[in-house]
Amino acid sequence: MKWTSQRSLANSKIVKSSYIWLLLVPLLARVLHSLNESINFTIFDAQITLSTSLPFSWQLLFMAACFFSVANILFSIFCPDLVKSYENHSEFESHGKTRMQINSALKNTVWCNKKPGVKTEYTGTLSSYFKYYKDQKKRTEDELDRESLSLFNNVNENLGKNSNAFYFVYAVLDEHNQTVIWLSFTSYLAGLLCIAIIALQNVCYVVGTMF
Repeated sequence: MKWTSQRSLANSKIVKSSYIWLLLVPLLARVLHSLNESINFTIFDAQITLSTSLPFSWQLLFMAACFFSVANILFSIFCPDLVKSYENHSEFESHGKTRMQINSALKNTVWCNKKPGVKTEYTGTLSSYFKYYKDQKKRTEDELDRESLSLFNNVNENLGKNSNAFYFVYAVLDEHNQTVIWLSFTSYLAGLLCIAIIALQNVCYVVGTMF
């Protein structure tokens, strides 16, 4: 699972508009709750009964808004900025970003301040990065703990193209924090399921009126 698989959902109109329903539905529910369950009135000698109970589809819409909001919060907080802000190296470069920002993005993901040192699960990844894009030297975990910070900050001597370094780091960050990626994806999926049920209800209602 990757963060990029959810980026289009996070930026979609249906997800962004969900915040409106998150605020609007509870307000309408409070207003309707203060009224009688039904209102009767007469039009042209015909007795009309209007139900004031909250429609089930509105409840689903509120649930969808909740799920989308949770997913967006997780995406906004935990998705690495490099992945969240840029789709490719050309876009990254057009904003004046360089190898320094690439190194910084990788450091924010693989470096543990509590240790202090490189997170164990990223030892091989970081060793490969420095080997191919720094000085062709393969380092052990102890060497990475001692040398990584200075290597990140030193951008005067680099190997390879910035674009290649960008996509190397991009791929690492795109899969970072799998637990949160799955939580975010599940929340988006639950929200979409609520929307799908609403759509199906409306289709069934229209079909029902035809017979």
